[in-house]
Amino acid sequence: MNEQIRNTLPQLSLFRHFTADDLDVFVSLARPMTVSKGTLIFSEGEAGDELYVVIEGRVISNTSAAGNGERPLGSYVKGDFFGEMAVFENKPRSAGCVSEADSVLLAVSRDSFKSFMEQHPKAAGILMLNMLNTITERLEEKSSFLAEMINWGERAGRRAYRDDLTGIYNRRHFDEALPDSIRTASASGKKLALIMMDIDNFREISEACPPEVVDGIIRLFVEKYSAVLREKDIFIRYGGDEFSVIMPDTGGSDAERVAETGTRTIEDIDLAPITGMSGLSITLSQGIAMFPDSADNPAALMKQADTALYHAKNSGKNRVYRV
Repeated sequence: MNEQIRNTLPQLSLFRHFTADDLDVFVSLARPMTVSKGTLIFSEGEAGDELYVVIEGRVISNTSAAGNGERPLGSYVKGDFFGEMAVFENKPRSAGCVSEADSVLLAVSRDSFKSFMEQHPKAAGILMLNMLNTITERLEEKSSFLAEMINWGERAGRRAYRDDLTGIYNRRHFDEALPDSIRTASASGKKLALIMMDIDNFREISEACPPEVVDGIIRLFVEKYSAVLREKDIFIRYGGDEFSVIMPDTGGSDAERVAETGTRTIEDIDLAPITGMSGLSITLSQGIAMFPDSADNPAALMKQADTALYHAKNSGKNRVYRV
């Protein structure tokens, strides 16, 4: 195999300007490998101290994409190299590499590369310059891919905390935002209001209308109620037709005023353009609890707001109740 590799290296641009002696020493310091299709050469995140040159065959690299398996980064064919960061920067593997075809590789360890630099410094300098040029070309080729990855990550982050239907925050964000908001209010000595609400008689609406119309009603509700909130208020779809608002730095009277405005705004919505039916409307019941007056921790505050919502429902619906 060494003879095959020795005869192949002069054909590769990576080794141009190498003398015969340079090539002989490089091959003697390297470790030849034959790998069959599907062989894992190394995994993402693992330690390593070898770079690889493809003599024959094809190798692909992949990186993890949270919740979406693996994403391809690139492929390496005859004359290409990979895994160089483990040699030059002593870093864990930034991606995994798998042979996509039966392949012949030349593995060069960090110590072997250092030995080559000591024995043939001119040839080592040429090799590193050729590698640097190739790395620069790769970065230029992958710039659009990296931009896509960044955008994908940002979108995934938004999806994790946003409701798909309405675009407002979801229950997961609520579970983090409420304790954070209470800690901030406690540290500053300011009040905080929590509103829990749901749309009255929504089951009947869901049974009377097809799913796409129901979705349209939810979106319109969110649009109209959002308009009465302040920029610092946190509007959340808690689930189904249940919503909540975290209102930082807000007293009870101010919270009631906002909630009452929301109630009037929702009962004025014209649903005919969405439902195609006249006479159909929605109303809203809301319960308000205050930190620290009603409760001094997230669980207790939620329980008090739910109790207030229960009173609003049992008092005739379409109203606001504060505990």
